Amino acid sequence: MTSASAPEQPPRIAAVSPAPRRRTLWIGVAATMVLGAVAAIVVALTSSEHTASTGASSAQLVAQRYVAAINRGDKDAAAAASCPAYRDQARAEAVSGTDPGITFTLEAVRVGDNATSATAGLREQLRFADNTQRVRHTLSVQRRDGRWLVCGRR
Repeated sequence: MTSASAPEQPPRIAAVSPAPRRRTLWIGVAATMVLGAVAAIVVALTSSEHTASTGASSAQLVAQRYVAAINRGDKDAAAAASCPAYRDQARAEAVSGTDPGITFTLEAVRVGDNATSATAGLREQLRFADNTQRVRHTLSVQRRDGRWLVCGRR
């Protein structure tokens, strides 16, 4: 005799409330947003284009900083005193500061009538064994976003 067996029951799955899953999801989303915001702030504050850490508050001051940087061979300081488009050239000019036979002297700084541009006289002195040569240059200084920057040389 075969006895009738009870029909098989499907396995029981424990019911999980959706509330803990939603809470975990929202915590993950919020944490990702906070990390993204922090990363954006760090990038903005450390960007080489960030003008608060470059240039100076006056044309005279930025020209002084630029000349001092190239005389001591400080490529980063020369670039920080320069417009973004001129930074590579500023770094190259600062390399000459490592040569003891080359020095730069800042001369008069003149701000234009519009108070957004200026020129600065720059005298380059090249000392050789038998003579010294002096070459005059003019720095182009511009005011951008409230900061003065060296933007070229002629």
